[in-house]
Amino acid sequence: MDKTKIKWIALAIAVILAFTGIGIVIGLAIQINNPDMSLSLFNSDVLDYEIFNDEGHITLSLAAAGDQDSYTKTITATVLPEDAPMKSVRWFVVWDSAADVPSEDGVVSHYITVTPSSNDSKVATIQCLKPFEGSNILVQCKTDVGGYMATCVIKYVGTPNSLSFDTTGRTIKSFDGWGVNGIELSCGTTASLPLSLDNAMHAVGSTFGNYEVTLEAHGGITYHSVFVGSYGQGTTESDGSANLTTNSSQAYIGRSGQAGFLYILQATIEDGKLKLIAGDSFSAYTHTISERPGKDTKTFTGYIDGKKPYIKVTVTETTSGVSQSINVTTQATVSSLSLSATSIEF
Repeated sequence: MDKTKIKWIALAIAVILAFTGIGIVIGLAIQINNPDMSLSLFNSDVLDYEIFNDEGHITLSLAAAGDQDSYTKTITATVLPEDAPMKSVRWFVVWDSAADVPSEDGVVSHYITVTPSSNDSKVATIQCLKPFEGSNILVQCKTDVGGYMATCVIKYVGTPNSLSFDTTGRTIKSFDGWGVNGIELSCGTTASLPLSLDNAMHAVGSTFGNYEVTLEAHGGITYHSVFVGSYGQGTTESDGSANLTTNSSQAYIGRSGQAGFLYILQATIEDGKLKLIAGDSFSAYTHTISERPGKDTKTFTGYIDGKKPYIKVTVTETTSGVSQSINVTTQATVSSLSLSATSIEF
């Protein structure tokens, strides 16, 4: 066969999934003899692509994701046809354009390196050394014969892999009987806990910082009920309980708008902080209903199983999915003062 008739196709197989620990997204561009024939991939959910044109048959397969805390990814170049006698390649790292070069340090190898596993190897390791959000770096692979090139686009996304609350100045307490720790808020007070995202490179990307909060209730209260019937029906006493309940932002006992409702805690996100508002105390529970059958009065007596209720508050960064939880309970505080007499004479 005339060597001039041999057609070469360069194919790169890359790890495309986001580096969730260090925040790199790898996109792949394939270039063949037709300058208009190219493909860029940034979708980690796609497993295979096939492209047909006059120059041949290209198949692109995406490898599985690596360790989310890894600073390295492996990339493989496949040169076709299989029976070509010389398929050696060379690897390069360059900035995508002059506009991508950071003003403070423009040496591309300070950010990304590509290391072949051996001389002329078609398998190489890409390593991220420091963040470069807003810029693109190209890892290029070029055949020694024919000069065909495949390009892998590297972006720094800065995906966080941890979320924490700043509880400075607050005591972390053990919640008796539950086997968990958390913070205790005085009823009627507000706490604002700053949220902090981080990753192994300590450089979280600017696209992160959108939060949602969810609440999970644990425990409830007990009460004593006294029912006084109308028309001389007498008095009936009993004991019961009411569970702590939550919705999207509040923890409460009872039903909103009805007698006996206690608003215990509200949790929202404001300006990058978890805002906790402690409402009524558990001991404030009282429930009185006067209707035709009689008058039913319920008063607080304690906690279910003797364990004070608490709320598990979970904050999730919605883009990355990273989350963290903190346990919260409330404590009654002084709300009034009175004397047994307002005037005394001797």
